[in-house]
Amino acid sequence: MTVVIGGTVADGFEPVREAFAANFRDRKEIGAAVAVVLDGELVVDLWGGTANTETGTSWREDTLVPMFSTTKGVSALAVAHAHSRGLFDYDEPVSSYWPAFAQNGKQDCTVRQLLSHQAGLCAIDEKLTVEILADHDALGAVLAEQPPAWRAGAKHGYHA
Repeated sequence: MTVVIGGTVADGFEPVREAFAANFRDRKEIGAAVAVVLDGELVVDLWGGTANTETGTSWREDTLVPMFSTTKGVSALAVAHAHSRGLFDYDEPVSSYWPAFAQNGKQDCTVRQLLSHQAGLCAIDEKLTVEILADHDALGAVLAEQPPAWRAGAKHGYHA
């Protein structure tokens, strides 16, 4: 089955188009898009396949897609780099770097426990509005005030 691929690639980025097409041909991709910005310039903007297998709707340039965990790899690298520079210790309490975090029984939670989903912060009680999510200080206050669901280190539960 031939999949129609839309979009553009800048000169020199043709191998990205080839790899994108191979994903459909060789790996049975159903629908996807990829965009690459280099030095502020959009050099790859591709889409293709099917967005909805039930209706047969084609993937379009503006197809919306839920995305999860897209920043975890980069965040993990940044944290590891900061640790390698001695900027923090995994076994120190988070509150030694962020004093407000010590609220509601979180004073002993270590950076390691927080990063490994053991801090009991798998849910946030306050309704998060777009305004809160867009305001770093407001979101930080909400997270600092959140009581943990369990004592740090006692359990594991995914922390978004």
